[in-house]
Amino acid sequence: KHAYAANFSAALGGSAELNEQERQYVAQKGTVTVAVPSDWHPMICLNNDDTHDGLVPNILAKVSDYSGLEFSYLYCDSYVEAIQMVQRGEADMLGFFFGTEEEAIDKGLALTMPYVEMDSILVRNKKSSYPATGLTGAILDGREMPNDIIADDIKYYADVADALMDVNSGDVDFFYGTSPIQEYIIQQNNLTNVVQVNLINETMDIGFAVSIPVPPELFTIINKAINSMSDDEKAAISSQNIVSIGTTKM
Repeated sequence: KHAYAANFSAALGGSAELNEQERQYVAQKGTVTVAVPSDWHPMICLNNDDTHDGLVPNILAKVSDYSGLEFSYLYCDSYVEAIQMVQRGEADMLGFFFGTEEEAIDKGLALTMPYVEMDSILVRNKKSSYPATGLTGAILDGREMPNDIIADDIKYYADVADALMDVNSGDVDFFYGTSPIQEYIIQQNNLTNVVQVNLINETMDIGFAVSIPVPPELFTIINKAINSMSDDEKAAISSQNIVSIGTTKM
């Protein structure tokens, strides 16, 4: 799945300590810039009233403890803008990438090892049926609609809330995306004309992303740090941040 990360982690073997080159990189670099949308439950929640900081800051705090690197955030208006910032070289790293290894490579990005697994769900208007013909599906700008999600037309939205409002009003038939943010927005906005569709095996690994050609020291440091975290540690960070109306497992 994560070919770049897999190659690096295979090369690591059992040792996860920073080598001399990586230590020099940390000393010279100091602070790594991370492009993120300004407010995105449960990934980045520093700019809202949520009682948690978000997965990205919590994971990067562990990376800092492990490596000595510091991280600062470059806030963007949308997910696609955050991707573009990394593509243009204005940020060192993307806080999270939604999609496959192939989709990342198509965008000139390489994925690190994943730090969380998240369910994807489809939310449709109550009057639309799914699957059906003639449907207009919506997805986040910067993402690709998976081949197994059936839509005659696809509309791209910079903002998930706007997309779900349009599903609620019937302007589009459904929105496909990660479960926690959809459940959060539906709850916050009391959207009553939408219903979740159960999808089978729709989980996605989410990691950081850097531009290709990969900055080798940064990439290996991030992968070593994620590798050094136990599954229990990652699960604890995940459960602190994923506040759900039901359970995120459909």
